[in-house]
Amino acid sequence: MLTASFGLTGSNNSFNQLYNNALSQQRINIGFSIPVVDWGRSRSQIQTALAGKQLTKYLIELDEIKFEQEIITLVNQLTALKYQTELSRRAAAVAQERFQAAQQRYRNDKLTLTELTQALNEKDAAARSYIDALRNYWAACYDLRRLTLYDFEKQQPLLQAH
Repeated sequence: MLTASFGLTGSNNSFNQLYNNALSQQRINIGFSIPVVDWGRSRSQIQTALAGKQLTKYLIELDEIKFEQEIITLVNQLTALKYQTELSRRAAAVAQERFQAAQQRYRNDKLTLTELTQALNEKDAAARSYIDALRNYWAACYDLRRLTLYDFEKQQPLLQAH
């Protein structure tokens, strides 16, 4: 490294007159320094950078594995949710039929109001269960679509490469 400095010095009893005659005492310094030994500092900086690069590579690989595992889990969950939705639909249909039968029996005075109310509550609970199952199924479908950026209905990517 090459260094240079230039300075003016002078003296006077008055502050205003301090540098008026400063040219009589000029000073120039020129120097250079060459690192002969850096005690392995450069090598350690290179090793640190290489270790950081390797860590970044491992973290990217780990993120890719986690991403693939998340998609596999979501696909398996989607299969289970589809089955659960179908079961909930059937249960809601059966509860609806039971309620209609209970209404008919109530009209014929063969069922109490409490039993009719119980059939109504079961029908409503089955309908809510079906709606929840549908919501969970479609939420999983759109999560899979968001993660993969692929429209499975249209069989095409959501983003077009340019």
